[in-house]
Amino acid sequence: MMILVLRLMCGGFWMISYSIAIYKGIKEKSYAMPFFSLCLNISWEMLYFKKVINGGDGGLIWIIIDSIWLILDAGILITYFLYGKKYYPGKLKKYFWGFSIFQLIIAMLIMNEFYTTYPFHAKINAGFFINMLVKRNGKEGQSIILAITKFIGTLAATTLSGFCFGAISRISLVLGGISAILDIMYIYLLIIWDKKEEGKK
Repeated sequence: MMILVLRLMCGGFWMISYSIAIYKGIKEKSYAMPFFSLCLNISWEMLYFKKVINGGDGGLIWIIIDSIWLILDAGILITYFLYGKKYYPGKLKKYFWGFSIFQLIIAMLIMNEFYTTYPFHAKINAGFFINMLVKRNGKEGQSIILAITKFIGTLAATTLSGFCFGAISRISLVLGGISAILDIMYIYLLIIWDKKEEGKK
C-alpha cells in the first residue's frame, strides 16, 4: 500500500510540475525546465517505459504514469525548441539546433549507463534550475508552485527507491538527499526573488 501511495505521489506531483512548466513556457514564450535536465528526464522515461511496457516493475499504473510523463516532457521540449533560441548569444544562435540535439544524445548515453547500474532515478536536476534562475537574472518561465511540486515528487521518489524494494538503496538516498537540499535552495531563491521584485515597486 505504501509503495502505491508513494508512486501516486511521485507521479501526480511531477505531472503537476510538468504541466505548469508547459503553461509557463507558452504563456511567457520561454521554457521552464533547464534543457539538459529535460534531456535526462526524457531519456530515463523512455528507458523505464520500455521496462514497464514489457511487464516489468509497476504494472498498469506505472505504464499510465510514465506515458503521461513522456507526453508532458515532449510538451516541454516543444517549448524549448520554440523559444530557447533567444537565450543563445547572437553569434551562437546558428548552432542552437545542432548543439541542442548533441546535448540530447549525450544525455541519452549518460542515462543509459546510469540506468543499467542504478535502475531507480532520483531526478537530481534542481542545480540546473538554480543555474537557470541566475543566468536569466529573473523568474521567466519559473514559479514557486512548480518548484514545490517538483520537490514533493522527488522526495516521494527518493523514499520509494531508497526504502521500499527490500533493501536500502544508499545511492538513491544520497542522490535524493542532495536533490532535496537543492530543491529547498531553489524554492528559497524564488521566494527571495519575489520579495526583491516587490521591493522595487
